[in-house]
Amino acid sequence: MADFSVLIIGAGVIGLAIGKKLAEDGMSVGILEKRKRYGLETSSRNSEVLHSGIHYSPGSLKAILSVTGNRLWKETLKLHGLTYVPSGKITVASNRQEVEAIEKLYRQGRENGVPGLEMLTRKQVKNLEPDIEGKIGLFTPSTALINAHQAMDFLAQAFKEAGGLLALASPVTGLEKVGQEYRVTVRKDKEDSYLAEKVINCAGLLADQVAGFLGMKYQLSWAKGDYFSLHQNLKVTRLVYPVPTPYSLGIHLTPRIGGSYRLGPDVEYVEKKEPAYPDEDRQGSYLVNPEKRDFFYQEARKYLPSLERSKIVPETYGLRPRLQPAGSESLDFMIKDEADQGFPGFINLLGIESPGLTAALAIASYVREIL
Repeated sequence: MADFSVLIIGAGVIGLAIGKKLAEDGMSVGILEKRKRYGLETSSRNSEVLHSGIHYSPGSLKAILSVTGNRLWKETLKLHGLTYVPSGKITVASNRQEVEAIEKLYRQGRENGVPGLEMLTRKQVKNLEPDIEGKIGLFTPSTALINAHQAMDFLAQAFKEAGGLLALASPVTGLEKVGQEYRVTVRKDKEDSYLAEKVINCAGLLADQVAGFLGMKYQLSWAKGDYFSLHQNLKVTRLVYPVPTPYSLGIHLTPRIGGSYRLGPDVEYVEKKEPAYPDEDRQGSYLVNPEKRDFFYQEARKYLPSLERSKIVPETYGLRPRLQPAGSESLDFMIKDEADQGFPGFINLLGIESPGLTAALAIASYVREIL
């Protein structure tokens, strides 16, 4: 008999959300996490934005799960008294060429079912945000800010209260199919293994490596995004985004919960190597490059002309797992049961970058349906 009905590899926000959903449905669920705490990678190194769903192609998983996830988070956070700031967002066109892009986002958002969309004239943008400049704007009232760490604390606690087992400092070192089950090997104090009827790969940056244990030939790229703090007094209360490119949502301005602002992220494809974050990165392999200040300044001042370069300070960075290589347009999430490769019950989640935080609760329901 298997040790678990389901083993989840990776305790980021996606793994925790899926674990909570399955455990509350009465399944025997374990989550294996290589780090000493859950959510230390992509899940906690982002803008902490609940996206509306305007940016994603109609019918895509990103569009469907973003719009649904936004609503589910709103309901969940309010129900449990957790941080939820309904800031709203204005996407601005800085020139005539970008006006058409804003209009396309409006039509795409409506097709995706994003609620409350409103086109804004230059005067209306100014009335809402006096420090922001734009030819026109698109207001998305469902965009919001959350506390990602607090949200994951909630998911982890609910998962454990539902009977789930969360094993930290348990890196997966092997995976094989044994009859109708899967044996997952971990290295903790000593090498150990678990049997599970089904395995869900939520390993984020290393999801392709985990799939590779079963011989699957997926290839993820790592895209680094730097953030700069902005220590300048502004009359801005909403998120402000530029017109997106096919590769990025651009350098946006995020009011921080509790005060001050943050600019970013950019996109820089980097070599895949660990350790990836400052708590372990003694060599500074991925630290924020202060020389990027000029780029951030030039990009943000297109919509924030009062921006002062000297007020922009290097802060932190995040790494995103991408299915598309450098120079290619963004691809959709990949969430699939690998039965066609001979591994029924092994579910891969690959390329779960933005809007992964927004979509987490909806992804959990989607995976539950696959199971």
